[in-house]
Amino acid sequence: MSASSSNSLPIPPDWLLPLLQCPLCDDEIESNVARSGTQAGNRFYKCIRYDARQCRFLSSSMLTGGG
Repeated sequence: MSASSSNSLPIPPDWLLPLLQCPLCDDEIESNVARSGTQAGNRFYKCIRYDARQCRFLSSSMLTGGG
C-alpha cells in the first residue's frame, strides 16, 4: 500500500453552492461572526466591498433568495 494514496476527485461545477449576491451592488456576500462587543458570537453578513467603503450592505439577518 502506498503512503501517498489518495482518492481525490475533481468537484463537478454543479456541486458547488451558489454565492450570495449583494442586493445593492451584485457583488459577493461573506458571512462572519462578531468577535467582540454586544454582538460577540453572532453571525452577520456583509458585501465583500464593505471594508473598502465601496458598498454599504451589512445585515445580521439570514439572507434568502426570492422565489
